[in-house]
Amino acid sequence: MDILDFIGTYTIRAGCGAGPRIESGQKLFIGTGTHHDPPPAADQIGVSVYSSDGLLPVFPEDPENDPALFRYVSERLIWERESTTSQERLYVEISLSRQPTTGGLYKAPYSLVLAGDPEQVGSWGADNQP
Repeated sequence: MDILDFIGTYTIRAGCGAGPRIESGQKLFIGTGTHHDPPPAADQIGVSVYSSDGLLPVFPEDPENDPALFRYVSERLIWERESTTSQERLYVEISLSRQPTTGGLYKAPYSLVLAGDPEQVGSWGADNQP
């Protein structure tokens, strides 16, 4: 697996209570270059979350001026920073599950989100199926 395997548009299937408000039905863009999620460059790739219609940004806080560039480390995408609104440390890690199917390859990214206290954990998953 490499960073290129993550590229795609996914529909979020479960939400997250910590950090940015990620909800079921929103769109996850990884490296598509269409929603402030730059394609891979070296070991970095852009990630963004938009409303279900793909029009309103949810994550990162200011995608136009400060896109979320995730580092590719040990088959995971990792993003860390201090929140500009809550002054907490934000940490997002995305892994990718890949499963062969009769129609090709089913990909499902899943994530761990930590905001401030490690006890405040939320997770969410997505898939690119209709």
